[in-house]
Amino acid sequence: MTEAVKNDLREHSKFAEINENPAIKKRLETIVPNRFADWKTAAEADIPEGQVLLAVCYHYGTGVLKDYEESFKWIRKAAEQGNAEGQFRLAACYFNGVGIPEDNEEAVKWFRKAAEQEHAGAEATLGTCYLKGVGVPEDHAEGMKWLRKAVEQGNTGAQYNLGMCYLQGVGVLEDKEEAVKWFRKSAEQGDTDAQFGLGMLYAYGIGVDEDYEEAVKWYRKAAEQENANGQYALGLIYWHGTSVPEDKEEAVKWFHKSAEQGHADAQHELGQCYIYGSGVAEDKTEGIKWLRRATILGSEKATILLKRIEEEQAKAESAGSLFEQLSTPSSTLLK
Repeated sequence: MTEAVKNDLREHSKFAEINENPAIKKRLETIVPNRFADWKTAAEADIPEGQVLLAVCYHYGTGVLKDYEESFKWIRKAAEQGNAEGQFRLAACYFNGVGIPEDNEEAVKWFRKAAEQEHAGAEATLGTCYLKGVGVPEDHAEGMKWLRKAVEQGNTGAQYNLGMCYLQGVGVLEDKEEAVKWFRKSAEQGDTDAQFGLGMLYAYGIGVDEDYEEAVKWYRKAAEQENANGQYALGLIYWHGTSVPEDKEEAVKWFHKSAEQGHADAQHELGQCYIYGSGVAEDKTEGIKWLRRATILGSEKATILLKRIEEEQAKAESAGSLFEQLSTPSSTLLK
């Protein structure tokens, strides 16, 4: 059983990605019914690979009730046994404040432990921490060192981040064409952030000739893998009919998918669609719900629209009240 569990972790190592990922939850739901019992038994037998997999189940609430603290407990056990995947995941817990208060310095400590075992994801994240000065003093040379180590292992996140470095001139000389090269390498291996980013580069002609059809292709690839930015971008493409036939209903579909993942701009657009009945049946209550969600996330556009709608509602209610008074018999009004 031990070897089988180790193979499970090797085969499904992306279960321990640093961020929530809807695609991972979908994969887990197909695998857990057949493997959860073995993972739990292995975890309780102090097998670190089983502890990592069990922690991921608790993290996503697959096979068990979601419990971040229980997830943290099991991932820490694996990390303290020297398991690189466990160390990486523990660092992610500290980095994102999941199951434990956020602590970037502690996160960097565990990213480093995993990176020193040549864990590509940890190398990539440690490099990014140095490049941005998160949990450590900013050090571009050190950041590029770790980032390139991950790139050499073919890590798609590192390839995307290297592309961002070339795009922004961080740690390297700015080179838009080189940025496109690394975005493409990552995107072709399925990295959704890179797919969305590559779509943006094509849409705005940055480092490549402007090509909306190519942009739509990459937006769609990202969107279909649950990338919220890609879904929002694809919604805008259908809304405006850019390189595709205009289709408000299709736009609303993608806005909805993105909005459900907490994308503030998508929530604003979706709210407007419901308010004005564009691409969906008019439903002001539903529209206001989405605008409020966008406002909570800091959308200024949603805040302005919501305020205007509430003012209009207040005026309508006031006018209605006045109408009722005027409709009341004069003898009553004189009392």
